[in-house]
Amino acid sequence: MKTPRLVGLPWLAALSMVTAVALVVLAGGAWTPLHSSLLSARVVTVVGAAHTPRTSVVAAAGLADHPPLIDVSPAAAAAGVERLPWVARASVVCQWPDGVRISVVEREAVAVDPRPAPAQGWAVLDATGRVLAFDSTRPAGLREVSGTSPPGRPGTEVRGVRAALDVSSTLPGAFAAQVTEVSEGAGRGITLHLTSPLTVYLGSTAELRVKYEDVAALLAGAPLASGQVIDVSAPATPVVRS
Repeated sequence: MKTPRLVGLPWLAALSMVTAVALVVLAGGAWTPLHSSLLSARVVTVVGAAHTPRTSVVAAAGLADHPPLIDVSPAAAAAGVERLPWVARASVVCQWPDGVRISVVEREAVAVDPRPAPAQGWAVLDATGRVLAFDSTRPAGLREVSGTSPPGRPGTEVRGVRAALDVSSTLPGAFAAQVTEVSEGAGRGITLHLTSPLTVYLGSTAELRVKYEDVAALLAGAPLASGQVIDVSAPATPVVRS
């Protein structure tokens, strides 16, 4: 018995090849327009960046060269923007055919840390100790803090200032305006430096409410002399010493 010849197979193979070629052509035809300048990130909108230049935000998002919109990863672009010193959070949305919107939430400056010589100046810090910027003159309205290490470049965190920042942000209205500096020494606790020639030694950050009450009472009614130290490191048993 003769084996039947499958005369249709060459035609099926030819048809499959033609179909594959057609799909490649169609894919290539669609790919080219998607990567044309007409569908690139030509219009970039930045909102919420008060302290960060728009050019810095666009560059950090990887959009300075106007890449094709199809190649833009919103998550990766947002992560790049969040590495900028002032930026706390960022979100990126592609707006077809040629737009990208970057929304930024910036950090809040709460204190300054003096930068030692030779690069003298003031590091602006947020509540976590992150260095936001450097100013050659002290910014107004921000209390000074100092920790166990000098501040580094913007975007880094100063070591040894978290307790000082916590105290600075919780000072009561009774005497907060009198405090010009909160310093944190290595293993020595927290010290408040006042506008008057007085110093307050808090020690640890334990029982701050009781310590604040002691300080407020002494500042309001005790006969204090220039150069004296109000020591409230032992809560409820304050001591005034030279």
